This record gives sequence, C-alpha cells and structure tokens, in this order.
Amino acid sequence: MGAGTSKEDIEGVGSRKASIDSLEAAVNQGILTPEQKEKEEYNRKFRARKNNLMVLKELYRLMDPSVKKSGDAQGEIQLSFKYNDEQSAVLVKVVRARDLAIKDISAGTSDPYFKIDLVPDRKKEGAKKTRTIKKTLNPIYNEVFAFNVPPEELHDTRLRLIGYDWDLLGKDDFLGECIINLNELDFDQMNSDWYPLQQATDLSISGALEVSLEYKLPSTMVITIIQGRDLVARDITGKSDPFVRCYVVDTPNRYKTSIKHSTLNPVWEETFEFDIPQEEFSSRTIILSLYDYDLTGKNDPMGDVHIKLANFDIDNGLHDWFPLADLKNADRTRSQWAATAVVQEFREALTAHAVCGYPSFLFSKDSQIGLKTYSVRSRVAGSTARVQVVDGLLGK
Repeated sequence: MGAGTSKEDIEGVGSRKASIDSLEAAVNQGILTPEQKEKEEYNRKFRARKNNLMVLKELYRLMDPSVKKSGDAQGEIQLSFKYNDEQSAVLVKVVRARDLAIKDISAGTSDPYFKIDLVPDRKKEGAKKTRTIKKTLNPIYNEVFAFNVPPEELHDTRLRLIGYDWDLLGKDDFLGECIINLNELDFDQMNSDWYPLQQATDLSISGALEVSLEYKLPSTMVITIIQGRDLVARDITGKSDPFVRCYVVDTPNRYKTSIKHSTLNPVWEETFEFDIPQEEFSSRTIILSLYDYDLTGKNDPMGDVHIKLANFDIDNGLHDWFPLADLKNADRTRSQWAATAVVQEFREALTAHAVCGYPSFLFSKDSQIGLKTYSVRSRVAGSTARVQVVDGLLGK
C-alpha cells in the first residue's frame, strides 16, 4: 500500500467506481430515474467541456507567438547536461524531441535523428549520432554521449545539435539546429531543458565592427559605423566587398553604407540618424547586418551586430568594437516590448475563449461525434494551427 493511502480511501474509491458502473449500466438499459438522468447529463456536459478546453488549449499552444517557428525548422529538443570531473567530460543526454517538421508529406511524418558535435572540436572527436526513429514527429531517444572538454575550455566551447530526416535514396533533410554555449550551464547541478530548433547558424563568420553612438536632445540617436576588421572572406580571391545595413527595431528608417571593394578591413566613417525618444530605449535594439556585395547574385551575409539601448547612457554615449555573429535566430529582431504585448494579448484571448465557450463550433454537441479537423489562424500572432479530434478527444 502506497504512502498516504488508507484502507478507507481504497474502499471509498471502490464504492464510487461501483456507483459509476451501476449508473452506466442503467444508461445502457434505458432505466434511469429523473435524478440519475440529471446526473448523467451533468457528467456528459462536464466531460464534453473538458475535452473542448483541451482542444482549444492545444490550438493556442501550436499558435503561441512566444514559441514561433522560423523558416524550415520547427519543434524542440529536450537535453540534459552533466559534467564528469574525473573524466573531464561533458555528458549530454538527448531525451526526446517534439513537434518536428514534416518531411514525408504523403505520410505526414518524418524519420528523425540528431548529430551532436563540439565547436571548436579541439580533440577531433567528430560528430556523434542518435539512432533514427521512423515515422514520428515526437521521437524519444534517451541516449547519452560524452565529450572530452577540460574545465579550462568550457568557457569558449559550444555544443551543436542538428536534426535530420533520414532519406533512403536522397540527401537527408534538415530539421533544425540548436547551439548551446557550455559556459552558460551550471554544472554544479543537473541541467535539463527544452531547446528550440532553429535555422542553421553560420559559424564561419568572423571579425568585428567599430561603432559609436551619440544622443542629441530631444530625441536623435546618431549612429556612426566607423570600420570593420578581420572579416570573413566571401570571394574566391580571398577578399570581400562589404557594406552594412542599419536600422532600429520598430522604427521606419533603413540605411546602408557604401560598398568597400576587395577588403577584409573596410573603413566607412558614415553616420545615420534615428528619432528615438528616451522612454523607448528599453524596447529598442540597433540592428547592423554586414553583407558581401555580389554584382550578379544574392548578397552574402557576413554577420550581424545587435546593440540593445536599454542601458544606454545619453551623457557618455558609446564607442566600442562589437563582434560579428550569425544572429538570424536571435530573439531581438522584434522589439521585446512588442513581442511581450502580443504574447500577453494572445494568452488573455485564450482565457476569454475558454470562459465564453468560443468558437461555437468547437463547443457544440456535434464536436463530440466522429472525426473532425480544425484549422485556425491568428492574425495578430501571425500563426496558424491544425488539429484532428476523434469523438471529442485530441487525435494523436
């Protein structure tokens, strides 16, 4: 007998079950007293509303803008981390993944597996791979991998995990990627969390931009892009033709510098002005995106710099070198204020819909009968969702 469970509790459960069984038998035989009919109708409505709320909650979960998917990558991976001091090894447990992208369109599923490696791979251990699990978007692995990383190398080592859909004949399809900085993990305890799968990150990007910021009252932010150094080469000549695009999140103006040809150390000394009231600093980020100009094709990205204005000092300004990185997956491409406002509005709408029993088609009697597919779209959140319901219950 489990802790906290008494004989009386068990007998009480048994008595309630017998009562339910007798009520169901009476329903099946068509012999119900008025009180039993009322009780059965109440139970039916309770079960139906509970099922409807579960469907509504799942639709909102799939559309939640706070976990909005990007590009061709979607879903999450659950990972656990631990450090083995005796072996100087990082232990990584790939637990499971969920809501992965569909790559087999005809079957509505995928055959996912994951590769894991270190960046940089100083010990030349190479990539390690989970097993492939067929026909699922929610695979369970529970596989542990060890990587040799001395304590003094944890601060500048990243773990990269890339998901693929296995293909018997062609190239395996990309499902998404996540990169974890090992210096951000607390190895004094077990680390376990869900990580979003994102677009592939270009780790070849190098160099930095020198930038200065000056504020002129009443509300003018002056951004000077001074120069770059040690940039990544994008041309076959070993050089690049760099230019910088500059804007501030949630402001209308877009600018770009001149193009500097055949150099990895360009000098611009170009200034741009933006109207940003001080009270908006907490929700504003400066986005600088560096590109290699291409006369005939698409300009190649060379990295980004994001400068948050939350702690900007208008009296002293800012002048510094900022490292370039591939930041297309960063969560600051929209202002934090705007994103938070949308999420808050979205979740308040979920509560209102649940209380009012809306949309009506989801809360009707017919919603509890047969196979149904519900597709909904949220204009504000900019997302869609689709679920199947069988006799009122969420389909697998």
